[in-house]
Amino acid sequence: MGLILDSSAIIARERKGQSAADVLSGIRAVTGPELAALSVISVIELEHRIWRAKSAAQASARQKFMNDLFQLFRCIRSPSTSGGWRRGSGGEAGERATRFRSRTW
Repeated sequence: MGLILDSSAIIARERKGQSAADVLSGIRAVTGPELAALSVISVIELEHRIWRAKSAAQASARQKFMNDLFQLFRCIRSPSTSGGWRRGSGGEAGERATRFRSRTW
C-alpha cells in the first residue's frame, strides 16, 4: 500500500517554516514507512503557488522549497503512447512526451 500526499498537507507545513525534508520526516513519523507519492495535481498546485506569490522573494522561497521537495522523490515516468501529447510548443511529429506518473518517497 502507499500514500498519495495532498498538496494542502505539504503547504500547511511549509507555511510553518518547515523545510522539505522536515515536512516529509513529519509525515513519515505519523504514517510509518509507507511508500508516499505526489499526484500530478499536487505538483501543479505547488508550482501554481510560485506564480501566485506576492513578491519575488516569496516566489523564490516557494521555488526553492519545491525544488528541495522534488530532490527527495524518485520520479517514475513512462513514454506516452497516446500520440496526442507532444514535447514543446510545436508538437512536432515523432516527439513523444514524458508523463510523470508519480513521485515516490
